[in-house]
Amino acid sequence: MLLKFYVLTTTDLLVKVSQVSALLPVIAGLINYKKLDKAFRILLFFFVLCIGFEIMSTTTNKFFNSSMPGLHLYTIVRFLFFSVVFYHHFRSVSMRRVVVLNAIVAFLVAVADASLVSGILHTNTLSLSYIFSSLVVYTLIYVYQVFRYDTSPKEQYDPMFWFAITVLIFFADNLLYFGFREYLLKHAPETEVICFRIFLAFNTAANFLFAHMYRSFSKWKTE
Repeated sequence: MLLKFYVLTTTDLLVKVSQVSALLPVIAGLINYKKLDKAFRILLFFFVLCIGFEIMSTTTNKFFNSSMPGLHLYTIVRFLFFSVVFYHHFRSVSMRRVVVLNAIVAFLVAVADASLVSGILHTNTLSLSYIFSSLVVYTLIYVYQVFRYDTSPKEQYDPMFWFAITVLIFFADNLLYFGFREYLLKHAPETEVICFRIFLAFNTAANFLFAHMYRSFSKWKTE
């Protein structure tokens, strides 16, 4: 009983820390707002929206006993905002067209996943997998672009570098946890608790990295 109480308390603490850490990118973005380019200003609006998604998650969990409806919406909205950043920073016109077309496809996949495949009350494994795969491809193309066209030794430290790396951590964290969540809840609930705590820890780390991404504008713009 004592061990169970300790695990519950630790999980609740990690949830609170993860929720509070969502404010870090907003604060860092507002502090450096004048130095941000257009894409990262749009992305800042997404981090503000995250507060609303937290409220939505709590509400849907109360009425439907599941926070999955909010996750379905959050996944596609997040991808659309992230796509804007990649679109803005890709040099190739053809790649920008691919980003736009793929955003439409991702939206259709998300709708199909919620209505026909997984269901709105279950984990959106299909759309998470498709979106994560798309972001891996975007990141690899961006890194290739950096090494091919940019010769500055500090290029790897620019805000876009931190964005690309953090996006991979963010979506990999979501995909790995939510992809196995329902199975673990049914067959290994103790393991699910541990995985949930790891998910929260990585989510918090990603928010710190997103904040650092915005902080890096202060140095990137002046060198």
